[in-house]
Amino acid sequence: MAKIFLTGGAGFIGQNLLRFLNAKGVRPLVLDKWSNLGNIYDCDFEWYDVAQTDEFINQINRDSCVIHMGANSSTQAKMGPELWADNVILSQRLAIKCNLECAQFIYASSAATYGAEQVDFSERLNLKPLNAYGFTKLYFDKWITNNSMHGIGLRFFNVYGPGEQHKGDMASVVTKVILQKEPICQGDSHYILLDITPTPRRDFVYVGDICKVIWQAIGNGLVKDGLYNVGSGTPETFNSIIYCLDASPHIEYTPCSSEFLKTYQKYTCADLTKLRTWYTEPMTSLRDGIGKTFASYQK
Repeated sequence: MAKIFLTGGAGFIGQNLLRFLNAKGVRPLVLDKWSNLGNIYDCDFEWYDVAQTDEFINQINRDSCVIHMGANSSTQAKMGPELWADNVILSQRLAIKCNLECAQFIYASSAATYGAEQVDFSERLNLKPLNAYGFTKLYFDKWITNNSMHGIGLRFFNVYGPGEQHKGDMASVVTKVILQKEPICQGDSHYILLDITPTPRRDFVYVGDICKVIWQAIGNGLVKDGLYNVGSGTPETFNSIIYCLDASPHIEYTPCSSEFLKTYQKYTCADLTKLRTWYTEPMTSLRDGIGKTFASYQK
């Protein structure tokens, strides 16, 4: 099997993928920040701090598979040199190296690229993201496509699951709701949601499904270069998350600023037509995924 290079291996999706790979007997090279290392103390890997990025990239050869999950995923981040370096420059360096060495390149795109889209969620490039994070992801999607480079881009929709605690305010709505559920919250369950009209509906996808999709793409000659949506294909309200946890919840709605709403994505729904040409396993239901996530937070 190809030698696996994993960027962002100590982040939310990265650490779940790292444990998945370890369970398959794979010990990858991991690139991430020292501050995130505590998330993966129980895993087996070869560590590279971001200060060793050059050394990490130089080891990529034709027998490698690079899985690029590393990024600044904050939808509240402002455009600037740091965000550009994290989300575009590093992605370009990895893509160029993989193309020069004929190594497989799998990278994380995002449903944030779709912006305020309500209807057409096919893997197109003529989109208008609502925030800087979405713009950097779309920019790289366009760059790798326009330069005719090899690469498999996975547009993740609203990913949730174990290991999000470190993300704070950038954690998924699912995790934010779970952390308000007794006994985790150490008190009566009292759920607070943002008061948004119209009611948001998002496509939530369990992180375990993300890992399975990536695993199936590694070394798979049936997977053509290009973009693939990865979601459940079903939009859900935030209230439906709560009802998966609690049959008789007490829900309170809190107002949010008009400035916040300008960059808030109210609807997502993955078109899985392209993905289903090579990945046919059923996606985890919201209820089952929330159950697994809730159980992980009780440990």
